[in-house]
Amino acid sequence: MLKFADFGCRELPRFIDRYLLVALAMEVTDQLGLYGNNWNHYKLFRPHARGICSAAESINIYRRTRLNLQNNNHGIGLHPRTLQSMAAGGLIFTHSSKRDILPGGIKTVFDAGVH
Repeated sequence: MLKFADFGCRELPRFIDRYLLVALAMEVTDQLGLYGNNWNHYKLFRPHARGICSAAESINIYRRTRLNLQNNNHGIGLHPRTLQSMAAGGLIFTHSSKRDILPGGIKTVFDAGVH
């Protein structure tokens, strides 16, 4: 029962958010690179699936990417990938959350429209 609750409360919302985010992005551009596990399992996303990349490769990807999309349904925006992208000069596009002002939230360190 606990596994089902964890899936329903955490994993399913993350999947839905990511699926919708990428599907909407695909409506405005075909210049997408989807890195990580499982993107190739979905026919819609397969043309953009790039698989897993190393930390060194990710820095180069961030440097040459105009916009990095962040999916953050739990509201804690200071993930290492977020900071790595910003350090490499990448622009992060993320949604706001009521949790952004909590410890670990992105607004505890960065101001929207400034950083």
